[in-house]
Amino acid sequence: MYELRMSNSFKRQLKKMDKDLIKFVLEQVESLKFGLQNNKDVKSLSKHKYEYRLKISKTHRVLFNLDKKMNIIDLKAVGHRKEVYRC
Repeated sequence: MYELRMSNSFKRQLKKMDKDLIKFVLEQVESLKFGLQNNKDVKSLSKHKYEYRLKISKTHRVLFNLDKKMNIIDLKAVGHRKEVYRC
């Protein structure tokens, strides 16, 4: 089981979202605790400073890094797909 850590920028971006969307994002992020193998919405990123992305909806993504040795998922960014990859 993985530990979830939210960066300050992730928390700031999350606060700017609609309350219903925040609830849905947090539910989806909680599912990451149990691993990435069975989650079809997680993809590895190439040529990006973050390692993975989680597809929340058609338009929103969560970017994160994974430390397999320490069992930590470090949540870095959340937002609209057109903007979140620019960070």
